Parts: sequence; structure tokens; C-alpha cells
Amino acid sequence: SVIVDAIFGRYVRFGKLPYTMYATNYTDLVDIANVSFINRGYRYYDGNLIVFPFGAGLSYSKFKVAIHNTSATKSSITLTLRVTNLGDKDTDEVIQLYTRPVLPFPDTGGAPIPLRKLVDFDRVTVLKSSHALVTFNSISLDSFALVDVYGNRRVFPGHYELIATNGNAQDTNPDPIPIVIGEENFNVFFFDSSSYTQ
Repeated sequence: SVIVDAIFGRYVRFGKLPYTMYATNYTDLVDIANVSFINRGYRYYDGNLIVFPFGAGLSYSKFKVAIHNTSATKSSITLTLRVTNLGDKDTDEVIQLYTRPVLPFPDTGGAPIPLRKLVDFDRVTVLKSSHALVTFNSISLDSFALVDVYGNRRVFPGHYELIATNGNAQDTNPDPIPIVIGEENFNVFFFDSSSYTQ
């Protein structure tokens, strides 16, 4: 049966959590009536009551995610990642791309600053002891937008990071990529892609 094949690794299952799983006492310590999202969800909660984080997922294989190539224009970034299957089973993997403001961050007028924000993801099939490329095209300024106190999406000038991961802390993922969005011209990325090409 499919269940037996999955348990013994003959049929390789994959998937990522679409939510955060907390310890049972989380609801006792967080004001559930507060709908501001502060101190909750993967974007704003950084406490120690997380059992399984948003985007987490295990596999019967082991992976290494590395930056293969980057390029940038005045309005977008393209990022290509090399996903290497270090195991002995053909399997799929889901690569997630997050943005995160680097703290301390300039004044946002009271807008909450997320710890990270999912902006894209892609599923890729990787054969055993091989690698595959995953490309995120046209990562635009809107990917870095925050929601201001009036509920409007805005891109604030400042320092950000792009984070690529497969959601498994036991695997090897690349260091965050620094991005600077200019003070006067929001459609300019100051980005040195040569430092990150492997």
C-alpha cells in the first residue's frame, strides 16, 4: 500500500507546513483577542514555543541549497539556486524564498516589521546524487513591501535580506543575500551579485 511504501521510503513523500505549530501553552501566553498579528504567525512570533515552524518539512533525503547565480536590474532581481540531493533516493524538494528587513530598521511610522516574509516558492525534482537548478525570476520591489499603519503596502528604504531555504534546519542553506533599497529612488537595487556567484 501507499502508506507502507511511504513509511519505508519506497515512495518518497514531501511537503511543507503551511502554518506554525505551537506548544500547547501558547494560547495561555499570547493575547488571542489582539488581531494585530504582533507576536503571532511566522512573520511576527520569535518566542520559544514553536514546535514546528512555518515552511518546515522533512525528507528521506538530505539536500544542499547553494546560490548558483544572481543578476539585478534597476527594478528586479533574478536568483538561481543549485539544489543538490545528497541522498540515495530520487525526490522532490520545495525551495522557499523570504525577504526580511535588517534591524535596526528606519522609522516605518508605526508599521510592524516582520521577522521574515514568504515571497515565492518552487518545487523541484532532484535525482539521487545529482542537482537541479531553481530560478526565481523578477523579484520586484513589491516583494519587500511592508504594510503601514493605514493598511497600505509600502516599500520603505533601508537594508533587507533575501533568504533561500528548503525549510529543514538539518540541511545546508545559503547565507542571506543583502539588499539595499535607496532613500530617494525606490526602483534601484544596490546589489553586488558577483560576491554571491558560486
